[in-house]
Amino acid sequence: MAKVAIVTCCPNALPDNLLKELEITMLFHPVTLEGKEYRVGETISPEDFLTEVKASKGFPKTAAMNVERFAEVYRKLMAEGKSIVNITIAGGIFSQPTVDAAREAANKIEGADVTVVNTMLIAHPMGLAVLEAARAAREGKSKDEVAKIAQEVASRSALIMALPNLEYLHRGGRIGKARALLGSLMKVIPIAILRYGTQTVEPLGRGRNIQQANQKMIETIKADMEKSRAKRIKALIADVGDNPEATEALKEALKKNIDCEEIIIGKMRCEIVHLGPGGWGIGYYLVK
Repeated sequence: MAKVAIVTCCPNALPDNLLKELEITMLFHPVTLEGKEYRVGETISPEDFLTEVKASKGFPKTAAMNVERFAEVYRKLMAEGKSIVNITIAGGIFSQPTVDAAREAANKIEGADVTVVNTMLIAHPMGLAVLEAARAAREGKSKDEVAKIAQEVASRSALIMALPNLEYLHRGGRIGKARALLGSLMKVIPIAILRYGTQTVEPLGRGRNIQQANQKMIETIKADMEKSRAKRIKALIADVGDNPEATEALKEALKKNIDCEEIIIGKMRCEIVHLGPGGWGIGYYLVK
C-alpha cells in the first residue's frame, strides 16, 4: 500500500477503473443548473447530468471547493498514516479559490504533511499528471518525488478541445462573446488549446466535421513533438458523453499518425460545464 495518498478534484477526465485501481481520492466540484446543485459523478451520473443540461434553458456553472471539504479529506488520510499530494485544477483562469482552499486546509491542520500541486491545467492533461503521480506513489516514491513528477508531467502537457457549442466556454468566462457568436454562425467545430502556464484558452482553427477537427489536433500534437523533440506521447481522450464517434475516431487517428506510449479513454464529469454537449478533447503529455 502506498504511503503517499493522491487527492484531486473532478475535472480530470480519468476513468473510474483507474481512480479505483490507484486509490485516488477525488473530490467533486459543486455545479449549479437552474438553481439546483449537483456533484457530477457523485450525486448524479454524468449521463443524467448531460440530459439535464440539454433539457435546460440555462447554463451550468461550477463553484470552487471549500476549505473544510479539503480538511476533512486530509484528516482522514492522515489518520491512515499517509502523506498527501493534492493535485489541483489550474489556479487563475479556472479556479484560484480551489487552489487557495487546498493550501489553507493544509495550513490549518497541525502537523499536516501535504503538498499542493497547481497543474495550471484542467481536465484531460490534469488527469495525466494525477495518473503519473499515483503510479509513482504506488511504486513507493516519496511525497516530494511524487509532487515533482506531477508538476513535470503537467509542464509538458496540453489540452486540445473540440467545441461544437462555444457558448458554454463563453458563459464560463473563458472566451469573449464575439468569438462564441462567430463559431455558432459559421456552423463549424471550433478547436481551442490550453497550454501549461498560459492561463489562456487560444483558438487553433476549426473543422467542418469530426475528421477535420481531429486532423487539426493531430497536426498540432505533431508540431509540439517536433518543437520539443519528443519521440512519443501519452494521451487521455474523452468526450462529454454524447459523442463517442469523435473519441473513437481520434483514438484511431492517434494510432495511425503518432507514436503513443499509452492511449486512455477517459470519462468526463463536470467538464461538460465548459465543453458543452458534443464536445470532446485530448490531453497529451510529451514523453522525452
